[in-house]
Amino acid sequence: MNIDYLKNYIVIVESNNISDASKKLFIAQPSLSNQIKYLEEQYGCKLIHRSGRVIKLTKGGKILYEKAKQIIKAYNESFVEIQNLKHKSGGTLNIAIPPTVYKELIDKNFLEFSKKHPDVALNIYDRYYPSNIPKCIILIYLWI
Repeated sequence: MNIDYLKNYIVIVESNNISDASKKLFIAQPSLSNQIKYLEEQYGCKLIHRSGRVIKLTKGGKILYEKAKQIIKAYNESFVEIQNLKHKSGGTLNIAIPPTVYKELIDKNFLEFSKKHPDVALNIYDRYYPSNIPKCIILIYLWI
């Protein structure tokens, strides 16, 4: 089944007629009518009754409408979650800071950073000049 047919079915139901749905979706009326016929064939029952321009849902049509909303919601949520996985930050952040400010910075900022980005491992080195450690961001802390 085409997910777009379910999306369009929802718009048809919420528009209360195919003509208005056609305008909202920028899809020709005959195409939407064919989609409804396809869904009716798939489910083996009439989904809507047409009374002039207005449509009325059958019992099966009401069930499909409610389930279609759930399906589309789950589809959209899964898409967002997968996109978030693709763009999720991660890895290791190596930071070298002077030993005199280590405690103050870790308490204030790095704890908050770790809460916001639990997927990033922090390696903090208390040295002025990192030697024999991975590439680092060196923080210079100025007292004002």
